[in-house]
Amino acid sequence: DIIQRTFSVRLLYRFLPESPKKVPLVSSAVGSASSAGRCAALAPVVPGGNPSCWRGGFGFEKCCIGGPEGGPDHSCWDSFFTFERCCSMETVRHYTNLDFEDAAAASPHYDLKHLSRGNEPRLGPVQDDEALLLFSIARVMRPKTIVEFGTSNGFSAMNWMHAIADDPEARVYSYDILPYPTAQTLEDADARFVFYQKSQADFEPADVDFRPVDIAFFDAGHLLEYSLKAFERLLTSLGPVSIVAVHDTGLHVLDHGSGAPEDEEGQPFSEETCKSRAGGAKRCRAFSGCGRVSPDHG
Repeated sequence: DIIQRTFSVRLLYRFLPESPKKVPLVSSAVGSASSAGRCAALAPVVPGGNPSCWRGGFGFEKCCIGGPEGGPDHSCWDSFFTFERCCSMETVRHYTNLDFEDAAAASPHYDLKHLSRGNEPRLGPVQDDEALLLFSIARVMRPKTIVEFGTSNGFSAMNWMHAIADDPEARVYSYDILPYPTAQTLEDADARFVFYQKSQADFEPADVDFRPVDIAFFDAGHLLEYSLKAFERLLTSLGPVSIVAVHDTGLHVLDHGSGAPEDEEGQPFSEETCKSRAGGAKRCRAFSGCGRVSPDHG
C-alpha cells in the first residue's frame, strides 16, 4: 500500500541584497568537503574526527581520509554533516552550560538553573513547570533511552540531558524535520545525544540501536494523525514500564505560532476564549477525538 503524508512547515524569511561574486583565491581543483569551502584549502584533519558524526555506515576512515589522494569523501557531506564539523572540527563549539557531566558532579543535589530561561506559560514550547515535571519523572525512572519527537530550539532536549547527566549509559534521541543548529551543538557537546533529521512518522527501532524506549515525548507535528502514526511505529520499541508524554493537545488557535495575546498568557484556553477571538470559533480547532468540543472547532 502507498501511504501519503502531508507535512506543513512554517518558514520565516527575508530578502537579502545579492552580493557581488568574489574571485576565488585558490583553484577549485584543491577540492573541499562542503559546498561552503570549495575554494579554500582544507584545514588539517583531527585524528578520529567528531564522534557525533559517525553512524549509519559513515566513519572517519571513509569520510575524512577515504577520498581521492587520501582526502575527504565528498559523498559523506550535506548541510548538517560537513568536513568542517566532522573532520577538521573547525565549527565545533563547546559551551560550559552544555557540559552535563560536570554540572551533575558539581551539584550536591539538583541543579535546575537550566529551567530559568524566562519561559513563561504560553502556547507552543515546553514551559518551565512542564520541564520540571519531565525532569522529575526522568530522575525517578532513571531511563536508559529517551526518544523525543520535536527538537526545535532544544529546550526539552537540554532538560533530558540534565536529567540523565550522571548516567553514562543513558541516551537521548531527538527527531525533527528541520536541521536546527541547537541539535548540532548538542550532538557535539555530548555523545549521548543523537539527532535525526526525519519525521516522527518515520521512526525505526534501528535508530535507537533497538534499545527499549523508557520515555517517549511527542512534541513535533501537532496533528493527531502524525502522532498516531509515530506511536504505531514506536509501540514495539516501548519497554514494559515506559512513560509516553504528549505535549500540545486539545484546543488550539490556528495561528498558534504567534503565541497567545498578552492578556491570555498563562490562562487555560477554552471554547469561550476561542469564540471571543477575532474570527470567532472558526479561528480555533480541536484535534479529532476531543469529544467535548463542538463541531464548530473542526
